[in-house]
Amino acid sequence: MDYDLIGCLADFFREGVGGFLVLHGRSPFGGWILGVTIVDYCLLKKLPWQQKQKFAADCFKLYCEKYNIQHKDIDELLTHLYSMEEYRNEYLDLATWDSIGKNLVLLGVGMGDVLPMDVQVKIPSDKIKEFINILQCTVEVGQSDMWGAQTDLPYEFLIKCIKILEVNSIVFPCIEQYKTASHYDNGSLRSP
Repeated sequence: MDYDLIGCLADFFREGVGGFLVLHGRSPFGGWILGVTIVDYCLLKKLPWQQKQKFAADCFKLYCEKYNIQHKDIDELLTHLYSMEEYRNEYLDLATWDSIGKNLVLLGVGMGDVLPMDVQVKIPSDKIKEFINILQCTVEVGQSDMWGAQTDLPYEFLIKCIKILEVNSIVFPCIEQYKTASHYDNGSLRSP
């Protein structure tokens, strides 16, 4: 996945408040300068829920890639989560999307369903709890506000995903790539 650090830095300083710098790694010359991740929490909070879901799915995918966790059920879940963006806000389309998801094995893990053993054996034993946590948070980003009023829950679950990546020294995607023309007018975010 492309990571445009210069673009992120430029946007961070142009957009103003709300940004947070996270530094990763030690330079051989001293100091924490090897990697810089920018999280603009204000922009992240303003993203439409479909874009938040896409960001969360990307975080989950990066986590799985870091630990080489591969399974067809993970691929199916990611495909489903990425497809949420196509269903927009139309009730019937969302109902269709939701009914498709009910057949996915991993969708209910952490919410009463147990992690299937054939998936569990693919995960490092010391990462199983964390895997379930990021999986549950990723799914909740899209589902927590899907049928009701907008709350801060998708944002809060997304922050949990980011924190899991930070703990594991995984550089997460630049938020700028989630800004889409349909949600912006002259560079400023419109309400969806």
